[in-house]
Amino acid sequence: MLKKTVFISTLLALVMVSANARGMHHGAAKNNSLGYTSNQTVNNTSTQGIAVANIAVSELTDDQKEKLTFMVEEEKVARDVYAHLYDTYGLRIFANITQAEKQHMSALLALFDKYNLEVPSTIGNTGVFENSELQALYDTLTEKGDLSLSDALEVGVEIEETDIADLENILNAGVPEDFKIVYENLLKGSYNHLNAFNNQLIRLY
Repeated sequence: MLKKTVFISTLLALVMVSANARGMHHGAAKNNSLGYTSNQTVNNTSTQGIAVANIAVSELTDDQKEKLTFMVEEEKVARDVYAHLYDTYGLRIFANITQAEKQHMSALLALFDKYNLEVPSTIGNTGVFENSELQALYDTLTEKGDLSLSDALEVGVEIEETDIADLENILNAGVPEDFKIVYENLLKGSYNHLNAFNNQLIRLY
């Protein structure tokens, strides 16, 4: 039986990821400042969280563990870059999606908890990453985003397109069912964020 703490953390993380991914606001269809509309219900997101918590622990491959570690740091890149861009420009879309990325990380960290895996040591340090490739990506994207608001929004597009490609590759390779639920929710969120940034770019021009 899974520990109560794992159940609760996984449930809450998945509920919040799905809510942010679909732009839910008190279960009602509503335009929000990310630029998309949704009417996802609390019941659906709760069901997804419960499903993850109730799925038995699987035997993970080394590749699956490595990709989970990579993805939590990749989501951290998104969170840290968007937080930086909000500080730079004060545009609400960056603040809102920063919060969404925090929930993406929470959903992934719930899997670390469930499977007793070691979390990257830099997870609590803004702008610092264990993975040198992701460190370089963060440095490059923040530098580009500082050039102009249009560059900053293009950085958002680049981040979300990268997340989508990586998540689709992971899902296509095959993962345990609980991982699949988490990754699919992150994928939905990334598509919504991509649409939001593209809409902001259209308005800018």
